[in-house]
Amino acid sequence: MRINESKMVIVSKFGGTSGKDGRTLEHVINNIIVPDPERRVNVFSAPGKRHPDDARVTDMLFDIAQETYGDFNTISPKLEGIRKRLNKDFLDYFGISHSFLDPMFLELSDQLRTQDPNQKRYFDRVLPQGERIYVTIVEKVMKDVFGVNARAYFPEDIGLITNGAFGAAKVDRRSYEKINEQLMTVLENTNQIILFPGYYGISESG
Repeated sequence: MRINESKMVIVSKFGGTSGKDGRTLEHVINNIIVPDPERRVNVFSAPGKRHPDDARVTDMLFDIAQETYGDFNTISPKLEGIRKRLNKDFLDYFGISHSFLDPMFLELSDQLRTQDPNQKRYFDRVLPQGERIYVTIVEKVMKDVFGVNARAYFPEDIGLITNGAFGAAKVDRRSYEKINEQLMTVLENTNQIILFPGYYGISESG
């Protein structure tokens, strides 16, 4: 991606194994993102497996959504398992208060409790919450621990629009122009590192 004739921007995608715990996230920040001034846009998946018998955070959310759908007032205790994992692997590792996750898990609980007759739409709303929470943690770590000018942007912020085909959504081509309009000023006029969650967009209806 080129923002002018002399300046190149690298867009990087980090999968779940690149951020499975605090140590690997620290490695990504210290050895990949920070040393390379051209690596300005970084897309993150939710934390992946830490060992062969482990579960990815997205798979844990899928199990929770399956258990909750149709019984929206009862949330699986597995949700607390995700929170404990993030507390131990990231917040404790970087010395961040556990209360940092409170608003995000409140939002996730609300998403799980929101009744929806369209099961695919319900799952599409719940599953990306792992990416949303994780990229917010990455922003906190980069800014407060490493002193890096970083900011998390979300599809609803920059216009990553999908066609609304829940369960098999495709990116609307109009998104490219919208994203360019939103982020180019940041890339051209600041040194900000852009963080973005993978795995989801929004339909035109939100």
